[in-house]
Amino acid sequence: MPLLPVRRWRVPTLLLVALLVALVPTWAVAQSVVTADVQTLTVNGDRGASQQRQIVLTSTAAVSGITILVPQMVRADNRAALPLDAISATPPSTTIAAGERITIPLNVDLSRAEAGTYVGSLLVSYASGGVPSTLPVTLSISVKDPIQVPFLVLLAGVGLASLLSLYRAQGQPRDEQLVRLNRLRAQAAADRESMSGAWSAAFDRNMSVALLAITANRIDDARTKIDETENLLSTWVQGRTQWAALARRATDVRGALTQIGVPASAPFAQSLVAQIETAEATAVQSGDPAILQTSLNQYVDQINALAALRTHYDDAVRLRDQTLADKRLTARAPEYATRLAALRNQIDTLLPGGDTATPHATVDTIIAELDALPLPQQGGALLSGDGTPAAPAVPFVPSAPTVLAQLALATAKIEVPGTVTRGAAWRVRVFQLARFAIATIFLAGAGFSELYVNDAVFGDTAWGDYFSLLLWGFSAETSRAAITDLARNLGIPGTGGGAA
Repeated sequence: MPLLPVRRWRVPTLLLVALLVALVPTWAVAQSVVTADVQTLTVNGDRGASQQRQIVLTSTAAVSGITILVPQMVRADNRAALPLDAISATPPSTTIAAGERITIPLNVDLSRAEAGTYVGSLLVSYASGGVPSTLPVTLSISVKDPIQVPFLVLLAGVGLASLLSLYRAQGQPRDEQLVRLNRLRAQAAADRESMSGAWSAAFDRNMSVALLAITANRIDDARTKIDETENLLSTWVQGRTQWAALARRATDVRGALTQIGVPASAPFAQSLVAQIETAEATAVQSGDPAILQTSLNQYVDQINALAALRTHYDDAVRLRDQTLADKRLTARAPEYATRLAALRNQIDTLLPGGDTATPHATVDTIIAELDALPLPQQGGALLSGDGTPAAPAVPFVPSAPTVLAQLALATAKIEVPGTVTRGAAWRVRVFQLARFAIATIFLAGAGFSELYVNDAVFGDTAWGDYFSLLLWGFSAETSRAAITDLARNLGIPGTGGGAA
């Protein structure tokens, strides 16, 4: 009696197991009749291109009614889909004999596809032994934008950063020197009224040369000339009082020529004025007022010598006139007129520093001769022109020449800092070319490989992908410039020197 319930439970179970055993062969046959050489077919391509693939089907039993179903391929973000005709697959035959295989060509047209990843399944439908079945083949399609535009975007980033670097390397130094030059021009203009012509000319000359160097993009030359101009201004400011006094003294020395009667057209005046201008320019260039002071004192000596000679000559003329009035110089009057005219011509053509001793000796001779001339006598008595007794001759008294005083000033030389040395031009050129090559080939190339080459769906997020590429190109050059600046500040050789 206890065995009856157990037997009742085992009968339905045995029937169910028998049914499953009967169904298993049919299901197993349906699933294994047709197989594909790949379970997942992957296609990577550029937008606008077309690619061909193939699927090889193998059947263990005779099958018929083979068709390929292509479902719609939707992008992973569900924001785009491939056109329905983008994928086409037409089997060469709708039947496969047992043990045979067929090759199904697959054409993928990406001409109208947007960038991104599309995943779906190709369904191979067939019937075997009257039982329909389906074989799924996973299809993964990755589409990215063609290389031209991304490469141009990368170059645009590098180019934009290179323009900034170019401005930093050339435009910024040029603008900085222009700012310095304008500042110096304004500072010098404040003192122009008290400057002599030599100082004004020196500032104008240096500024013109510096501006010409800037225009020709010779920044090192411009920087050197502006440094010289700053030193020139410093020299002027430190010795303004001395330089102003020397300028006034130079004006007085020029005016002394007029005081002693030397015309501006005379060789002595023209030569002396030229020497004063040269001495002023030399003193300004050297920054030493003692040079100009010494030269001016020498010119004072030369003017005093000329003044003494001219006064001495005037004494001879005055004595000649007196002897004529005394009737002592009658027959020899033309002789002395000729000698005095020749002497005057010799004095008028005299140059600064020329021989004054010989004309002085000639004047002394003429004066001695004239002074020694006797008065005319008649009947033992000295008579005047009207026959009355003549008055005794007036003794000759030489005139005192006008003497220009010497100038006494402090003569300490003003020391100014030296100019900035120029860098080697060839190293700058080589380094500029090398850093651009590094930025383009290594840094930019690494970014292009990472962002485009290794990204099978470049362009699926257009703004993000292209902006990242542009930013990488920009940062490649910026990083290069930052590394260069760091190396320069650390004083590493070949990077333009240490920090200025």
